[in-house]
Amino acid sequence: MKKLQHLAVVLLVTAGGGCRDHNLRDSAGNALKNRWLYASADGIAKIENFEPTLTMNAGEISGYTGCNHLRGDFETSGNTIKIRQKLKTSMPCRSQAAVAAELAFENLLQLVVRYEVEAGVLRLITADGKKLVMHAYVPAPRAALTGTEWKMLSAAMMPGAVGTSEMIQAHRARFEGSRFRLRQSCYEITADYSANETTVRFANVQLKQQACKERREADFTLQYLEPMFAKIDRYTISERRLSLFAGEKFQLDFDAKP
Repeated sequence: MKKLQHLAVVLLVTAGGGCRDHNLRDSAGNALKNRWLYASADGIAKIENFEPTLTMNAGEISGYTGCNHLRGDFETSGNTIKIRQKLKTSMPCRSQAAVAAELAFENLLQLVVRYEVEAGVLRLITADGKKLVMHAYVPAPRAALTGTEWKMLSAAMMPGAVGTSEMIQAHRARFEGSRFRLRQSCYEITADYSANETTVRFANVQLKQQACKERREADFTLQYLEPMFAKIDRYTISERRLSLFAGEKFQLDFDAKP
């Protein structure tokens, strides 16, 4: 479980005071309220899977900085903006490149003094002209349970613990006809399944193991993962995200592959 730490860091500082603008529009009338997806930024190198987001609504901001999640509030006056970061998770990044990119993203936010919104593009601009460019989020079509290849993103297989390791994210799943298949390099789990709009049940669960280099980690994962399929009883699909639930504390999350 990601632990929230109180930071009370002022990220964006503008000269002079400004009243909070709950209309969330700039001086040209463009809407600021949205979920914004990272596109590019001055001084941040391009790295794979670096996908920060910012969601702005009614004076509150939340987002993902590349490795961690943040929450805070913000004020606008015309095209100036002030954001206060209040909470942030404390999770390690997957690589040194990701650490550097996240730090650069946060440092750039700290220097922003104004913003522009035009044609679904948000530009956060520093006093010396550096820009952080975000694109407005456009909902994707809802993926179908069957006929889609699903990539596992995370697994809550023990109370209070969420796994996001490379071993977890190497899993691929498919629902075809009445058969379910979950595979990765060390093993394959197959089962019969039945589902309606909200519930799903698995039966005749079978495990086939094969030689691999990550045998020890695979065996550790399997001791928690395999028994879950006897307990999974419901699912949700939100756009491209599939979640399988076993009670209230156990959950597998997947993303639809393109």
